[in-house]
Amino acid sequence: MNYTITNQNLSAEISNHGAEIKAVKYMGTDYLHDSNPKYWNRSAPILFPNIGTIKDNVALFNNVGYPMKKHGFLRDRDFTLDRIETSSATFSYESTSEDLSIYPFSFKVTITYQIHGSTLKSYILVKNLSNEIMPFNLGLHPGFKVPLSADEKFEDYKFIFDEAGTYDCPAVNLTNGTIDFNTVARHFDNLKELPLNYDDYQNDDEDDIIDSNMLNLLDVLEVNDNIPEETTISDEEDIEQEEENFSDIEIKESEINQAEENIEENLDENIEESIVENIKELPYSKNDEIPIVGIDDLGKNESTSNTKFKEGDRIHNKKYGNGTIEKILKCNDKYLFSIQFEEHGRKLLNPQLANIESVE
Repeated sequence: MNYTITNQNLSAEISNHGAEIKAVKYMGTDYLHDSNPKYWNRSAPILFPNIGTIKDNVALFNNVGYPMKKHGFLRDRDFTLDRIETSSATFSYESTSEDLSIYPFSFKVTITYQIHGSTLKSYILVKNLSNEIMPFNLGLHPGFKVPLSADEKFEDYKFIFDEAGTYDCPAVNLTNGTIDFNTVARHFDNLKELPLNYDDYQNDDEDDIIDSNMLNLLDVLEVNDNIPEETTISDEEDIEQEEENFSDIEIKESEINQAEENIEENLDENIEESIVENIKELPYSKNDEIPIVGIDDLGKNESTSNTKFKEGDRIHNKKYGNGTIEKILKCNDKYLFSIQFEEHGRKLLNPQLANIESVE
């Protein structure tokens, strides 16, 4: 079912299926692709829990493989409409047993669309309902209508970048989804503007794979100076009312941020032990498919400059007492210490949050 939010200049039509935006009309002109299945049966899907293709369509969690199609599964789930007002709508989706069979984490995603003047804003909240760290990607994939009018053609449009740059775009293996960084598919020198050309999209497949030539280049779309200028709502009270309607979202975001800090600083012992047990099962080797590796396996360009500790160091923590660092792990941009404490067993701590001191 589709729902419409609007003001005097802008309107958006949103489907509960995938909470996908189906139309965005400014002064009567629709700027989104119409989901014509002859070309692409979507308009602006939400990508979760992965963006793009995973190698061989298999995701590894704790060394167990799960089937995962390109761009994830959330775009194909039916959301619940939680609230709708004239210029805003909120949808939510909570994971099911079916989802657990392909993504072993419980979660809830809440999406709010809000119109302010000539701007459509999206607020997306992902809540982890599991008792362990939940890895995920989140992406938006709007397809814009080009050309907008019958008297224009595709080649009249172009991408414009804030600054000119030089790019070596790697080749993409469309069979298994991997990127070959050793092969340059296309080189751009001093690129400031990129005119649209159908030849650049010859490698697209029916499920919206973008040609590797275009990766990392999409920034700002210029439409022959036809982009509408920012308009204002004449009634300032309307703006104030809309801001009040979404004040609870901002409050929730601050509460979530505070909760995340508290969780990291005072991890529940059961969760810690569960994470550590899972990490113990991972081979500490140079395996790009496993996101957590031992510090010894990091490249030479990686360092522990953000930590003065090393494996084997004796440390003291105010909460758990004395212990020994058994393993230093790197997860994304964070370092985690697996510490064997004398009286509290093994704990997994973030050295940037936990109070850890050296013991001579």
